[in-house]
Amino acid sequence: MSLPRALLAASRPENWWSAKIPPLLAVGYAGLLIGGAGAAAGLVRLLALILAICAVAAFGHAINDAFDIPEDARRGKPNAMAHWPPAGRALVCLLLAAAAFVPLVAVRASAGAIALIAGNLALPAVYSWPPIRLKERGWWGVLADAGGAHLLPTLLIAGAFAPPGWRGTAFVLAAAGWAFAAGLRGILAHQVQDRDAD
Repeated sequence: MSLPRALLAASRPENWWSAKIPPLLAVGYAGLLIGGAGAAAGLVRLLALILAICAVAAFGHAINDAFDIPEDARRGKPNAMAHWPPAGRALVCLLLAAAAFVPLVAVRASAGAIALIAGNLALPAVYSWPPIRLKERGWWGVLADAGGAHLLPTLLIAGAFAPPGWRGTAFVLAAAGWAFAAGLRGILAHQVQDRDAD
């Protein structure tokens, strides 16, 4: 399998695109309307942030699969990273992680935005990577998944377009609260479905 096809297979966009991207676009559009940013420049910045978040989501699935190979083999579950040697799996994860920063550099994103993306890459890493592997540590795994899948991306988008003052603070807090609740719901529903499949 070629590297581009491997990256696409490992990223599993069918698992996160429709659950993650439309709400982020809604937050971005609302921020553009509330904040009064210029439409053209604002949309370019929104596209860059969405592309960065897509790379983070792809990385999260790839690194999770990379460390789930033995468990998935026991369960007879397909794993896109299983046919790659360890060096190939590491390369796929590194390329996806690096890709998350490229759009931010292109639009000269703030240090805060870069820090949020870095944190957003760290959460799925510690969620999946032994010996930390938060996914096997009860509520720590639930909180890490909800934070990485929804909260941090929403903070990135809301913070980038929030107007100054109390309206901006209220906008960011409302978006973050909704995102965290949606993330908790999503991971708990996934764990119930996964348990039924075991």
